[in-house]
Amino acid sequence: MRNPGTLLLTLILAATVVVSVGCKDKAKSEKTAVSTDVAVLVQKVETADIATVLNYNADLMASSKVRLIALMTDTILSFPWREGDEIAKGQVVAVVKKEALSHGLAQLDAQAVALDVQIANLKSELERARDLLAKGVATQQAVDQLNAQYSATVAQKDALVAGRRQLAVSAGHAVVKAPVDGVLSGKMYEEGDIASPQMPLGTLLVTDPIKIELKLVEKDISRVSIGQDVDLKLDAWPDRKFTGTVARVFPYVDQATRTNTVEVMVPNPRGEDGARLLKPGMFGTASLVVERRQGVVTVPESALLIDNKLVA
Repeated sequence: MRNPGTLLLTLILAATVVVSVGCKDKAKSEKTAVSTDVAVLVQKVETADIATVLNYNADLMASSKVRLIALMTDTILSFPWREGDEIAKGQVVAVVKKEALSHGLAQLDAQAVALDVQIANLKSELERARDLLAKGVATQQAVDQLNAQYSATVAQKDALVAGRRQLAVSAGHAVVKAPVDGVLSGKMYEEGDIASPQMPLGTLLVTDPIKIELKLVEKDISRVSIGQDVDLKLDAWPDRKFTGTVARVFPYVDQATRTNTVEVMVPNPRGEDGARLLKPGMFGTASLVVERRQGVVTVPESALLIDNKLVA
């Protein structure tokens, strides 16, 4: 038979082990429960004004291109402009040699003076012949001959004046002036070259305003109209925003691409150095606001959970 004292000690030790194991299991359970908690960010649902915006790639180009043509074939005496120079409307772009035309004008002027003298003499003789005819001294035939000669000389003078006027116009073509403000591009000649009407001296690019052509997909065509504002962001000026206006919507859709071309005109400001900030060939993004809504309930995008099963 066991000693009663030994039995009691055994029971106490067993109870201690059970309590210790139970405490460990409880602590482990509590630790597991805490580790499964997820941090949640709570925000108030608010209202805001929102807009629907269309974004399209934007390639900048000149709003127009004007070819500079010399209308006469001769040696270029002056063409001082360089590629990329800005030329103002009315400035002389080039001067073509016109010595032969100048000599021709001088000869016509001398002929005109001689004809004026001849016409004055014939007129005087005609008046005298008519007076003698009235007195019965001259014949009608003599008067008619003088009258015919006088009329022919006057007609010759009129033809000479018309020819001189045409020659003067041709001589005026020797001076080529800029019809618009623009930047010289594609210069084809230098001083000493022979100009020809078949090949332009160069091209003037009109860069203010600058032009953008947007290619709208069919679903966006009805959302865009003339006069809408267009915001322009450029890779070359990432910290600046430029604003243009829809100037034209093409009346047809390109059958190959199923897109509708829209022309946007953007004012081209100058920088601190005086140069235009926007240049043909730059690339960026054009944004058009096509719808605005006020007081719309908004939540953070991160709070949205899309269940594909529910959507399906």
